[in-house]
Amino acid sequence: ETIRLELRQKVLAGHSRLVVTPGNYGEAFLRDHLKIGLGQAVKCSNFIGNTIDMAVEEGAEGILLVGHGGKLIKLAAGIMNTHSSVADGRMEVLAAYGAACGADACLVNRLLKAITVDEGLRLLETREGLREQVMERIMERITEHLKQRAAGRLDIQALVFTNERGILGMTPGASGMLARLKANQ
Repeated sequence: ETIRLELRQKVLAGHSRLVVTPGNYGEAFLRDHLKIGLGQAVKCSNFIGNTIDMAVEEGAEGILLVGHGGKLIKLAAGIMNTHSSVADGRMEVLAAYGAACGADACLVNRLLKAITVDEGLRLLETREGLREQVMERIMERITEHLKQRAAGRLDIQALVFTNERGILGMTPGASGMLARLKANQ
């Protein structure tokens, strides 16, 4: 209900396009790297799917979801509640897309044993261009799952980052939405 209240207040205040982030890492990235004021942001915790649904119900026209790869990579598997007790899948997503982009069995197995997304990305970086290919495919899949959840009821975009690497990927309309949000600060 806290998320719903924040969404409602922002929409009633005239912000039809919102920035949504799961937590503190996202807020820090918005503030420090993207130069977006936190007054525009709604924190959704792990409840990404529910937040999309509530944003539609409250009349939002668009959402830019900004989050750490440790959370948002799960969206590529259709996981809309990103709490680790509900589902993980981070390494499985990296390993599956790594394999689809040409990683050998040894690298895939190392990816599956990685503990953090940054560790997995470091492993992908041992093959030139592999991390970029994998993230491109992951962002395509994130786009599909977000659009499926929104069902055409709002424009939904995403930006995935890590503190170590910065922006890892964006959905096709994310940079345009980001520019509009910055202009409306």
